[in-house]
Amino acid sequence: MVLIQIYGIGGKVYGIRGGYARFYDEKLMPPVDLTPDVVDNIHHWGGTFLGSSRGGFDREKILKFIHDYKISQVYVIGGDGTHRGAFQVHQGCMEKVRDRQEYSALARIKQLNHVVAVFNSYSDSQLA
Repeated sequence: MVLIQIYGIGGKVYGIRGGYARFYDEKLMPPVDLTPDVVDNIHHWGGTFLGSSRGGFDREKILKFIHDYKISQVYVIGGDGTHRGAFQVHQGCMEKVRDRQEYSALARIKQLNHVVAVFNSYSDSQLA
């Protein structure tokens, strides 16, 4: 919610449940619209809100999702495999931009410990 409350971004913030495969398998787990009301008490729940998975990475399908939903920034939290995937998404976005297609998204890689260090002056509900 820092993106909305502190930086004042417009539009929506989506949470993708269950890893990269859920970017294009929306029938099983559609994206979550992360509004302030949805995440208000998330810090009291424990565990993971969006879930995780292994595998299911298809760069072209992920890029299509990013394009179709008009997503301008992608933030990922995870380990080495997650960040390798994010770099592949970033490369795909840059290829689309070079080819003058209508892609403006860039995968912004963030690790949770860096986000917490940057935003440690905000409350948990503001960070959610």
